[in-house]
Amino acid sequence: MVVGIPDEEWGQHIEAAVVLRRGATVEPEQLRQHVRAHLRGSKTPDRILVWDQVPRSDLGKIIRREAVDQILGHV
Repeated sequence: MVVGIPDEEWGQHIEAAVVLRRGATVEPEQLRQHVRAHLRGSKTPDRILVWDQVPRSDLGKIIRREAVDQILGHV
C-alpha cells in the first residue's frame, strides 16, 4: 500500500507499507532499491515499512487515513 504523507517542502512524499507472506523476509531498504530500479525516482517511496497487516474496514477495504496515521507514528 502506498500513501502520500504530508511534507512541508513538497506538499506530500510517498511512503509504503507491505505485508509479507508468511515466512518471507526482506529488508525494507533492499525492497526500496528494487522498486527504484524499476520506477523513476518520483514514484519510489521514501520509506517502506513492513507490517503484520494493513488497517481494513469491516468490508475489507483499506482505511488509508488510519494507515497514514500509523505511518506518521513511525516517524
